[in-house]
Amino acid sequence: MRLMKRITAGSAVILLILSSVSISTAWAEHIPARILLGTREAPVAPSPVYDGKRVFAPLAVLRSLGASHIAAPDAKLVTVIAASGETGDVSTVDVGDTPMIPMDKVMQIVGGKSKWDSEKRTLTLLATLGPVEFVDHTLKINCSFPVAYSVGDWGGKLWIDARGATVESEAREVWIGDSVVERARLGQFNPTTARVALDLNKIAGYRLESTSPSAKILLRVDKDLPAPVQPGNEEAKPYKGGSFTIEQARVEKVDEKSFEVTLATSGQGGASVDYGVMPPQIVLKMPGARLSDDFQGADGSHPLLKGMRLGKLCTDGTGVRMELDFSRIMAYDIRETDSAIAVRLSLPDSSGGTLREKLIVIDPGHGGQDKGCHMNCGGVLEKDVTLNIARELAAALQKAGARTIITRGEEYISLAERPSVAINNDADFFISIHCNACEKPNDGCGIETYYYRTERGTRSPLAYAIQAATCSHTGMYNRGAKGMGLAVLRGLVETDIPGVLLECGFLNHNSDRAKLLDKNWRKKLCDGVITALRAYVEGSPIK
Repeated sequence: MRLMKRITAGSAVILLILSSVSISTAWAEHIPARILLGTREAPVAPSPVYDGKRVFAPLAVLRSLGASHIAAPDAKLVTVIAASGETGDVSTVDVGDTPMIPMDKVMQIVGGKSKWDSEKRTLTLLATLGPVEFVDHTLKINCSFPVAYSVGDWGGKLWIDARGATVESEAREVWIGDSVVERARLGQFNPTTARVALDLNKIAGYRLESTSPSAKILLRVDKDLPAPVQPGNEEAKPYKGGSFTIEQARVEKVDEKSFEVTLATSGQGGASVDYGVMPPQIVLKMPGARLSDDFQGADGSHPLLKGMRLGKLCTDGTGVRMELDFSRIMAYDIRETDSAIAVRLSLPDSSGGTLREKLIVIDPGHGGQDKGCHMNCGGVLEKDVTLNIARELAAALQKAGARTIITRGEEYISLAERPSVAINNDADFFISIHCNACEKPNDGCGIETYYYRTERGTRSPLAYAIQAATCSHTGMYNRGAKGMGLAVLRGLVETDIPGVLLECGFLNHNSDRAKLLDKNWRKKLCDGVITALRAYVEGSPIK
C-alpha cells in the first residue's frame, strides 16, 4: 500500500511536469504578434501568432490586403484571390479554434514585401507600387494591395504619396507628353511611403476619383477642372495665400536697366511664377485673387516692358493671371506683403554689350580617373564626350569673337577648383558640360540645364536661355531648366558670375548617344549655346 501511494504520488508529479512542459511548448509555438500595413495596424481578431519561424493570421487579414478566399473541399486548404487577380492555394493551421494562414505564403500570392521585427513581434507588410499610366487625363497607379494615400501640389508639380508602399517598377520616369502633364516620376519618399510626382506643363486642377485606401489610385488632372477637390484625402493642403483683391497695378521705373511692377492688394497676397525666354515673359498666377470692381488697369511704362495683361486665371472665372512681356531676357525678384505683390525686373548679371566682350569658362565634366557615365553606354565614357563638346564649343565661341578658357584637359580636377577658374579669371560666364544617364537604359532622353537654386521661386535666365536654345537648335526633347544645389556651381553663389550645368543628352540612351557622338549634331548644340549667350548678352531673340 505504501509502495502504491509512492507510485501514485510519483505519477502525479510526472503528469504535472509533463503538463507544464506541454503548456510551455504550446506557448513557445504560438507567440502573439502584430501585423502592420506600412505604419497602420491591420484590423484582425484574434491576434496573429508567431511560431518561431512564421507569422500566422486569421483569414480576416485578407480583407485588409484587398484579397478574398474560397474554401477548398479539403477543410485545411483555401484558395486566395489577390486584388491583382493572382490566385494560389494556402494550407490553414488551427490555432485554438481559429483557422489561420501563413503570411509568407499569402504575400507570395498578393505581392509585396514583408519584414519581421523579433523584438517588437511585428510583421510589417508593404505593397508594391507597379507601373503607372496616364490615360484620358487620368493617372492610374496600381498597388499590390490597398494603401492609404494623399495628394498635394507645389511649384508646378502634383504628387501622390502612397503610404505603406514601395516602388517596384524599374521605370522611375514615365514620359507622358500630354498638353498638361509632361512626365511622371516614381521614387521612395521614405522607407514606408512611395511617391509619384507629376511635372505639369501648365496650371491644372485635379480630383481624386478613388477612395483611400485603395489598390488602384485614380487621379484626374485637367486644365478645365475647378479648384482642387480631394475626397478622402485628409492631408492635402489648400492654397495658403488666402483670398485678396487686386485694387491697383502700376509700373515704376528704377533706371534704364530695371523697373518694378506693383499690385496693390487688400491683404496678404500670394503668387506663383512661370518664367520664359522664348519669348521673354513672366506669368504670375494668383489663384486666391480677384480684380476689384473699379480696377482701371496698369499705370506707368518702361522701355524694356513690351506688354502687360491681367485677366482671369481659370475657366470658371476664379483667380487672376498677369502676363508681362519683355523686349529681351530679364531677371526678376518677387516680394509679397500684407498690402502688395511687387515684382522687380532687371537686366541679368553679365548682360549688355556684345558677346565679343565676354569671357566664358567651359568646364568638361569628370576627367582623369573619374569616367563619369559609362555603364550601358556602348563603351563610351562621359569624360571623353564632355571634353570633345567643350573643345568644340570653345572653338565656336572664339570664332564668334568671344574669349574662352577650358578648365581641364585629360586630367581630373576637383569640383571646388572648377568654378575657381572662372572666379580667378574674372569670367563673365561658367558653363559645365555633362552627359546624363538613367537607371534603366533607354528610359530617359533629352537635354536639361541646371542652375544653383538658393531660395524658392528664383530662376536663372542663363539656364533658361541655354535650355530653350539648345533644344530649338538640336530638336532634342526639352526636359527643362531646373534649380538644384550642385557642388560645381556652389562656389559661384557669392559672385556675379552666372553659372549653369548643361546635361547634353543621355549617354545610355541609344538615340541620344548616337547624337552625342555625331560631330554635326554637336555643332548644332554649340550653335544653340551661342544663340542663348547672344540673347542673354545682346538681347537678340531665340528662334
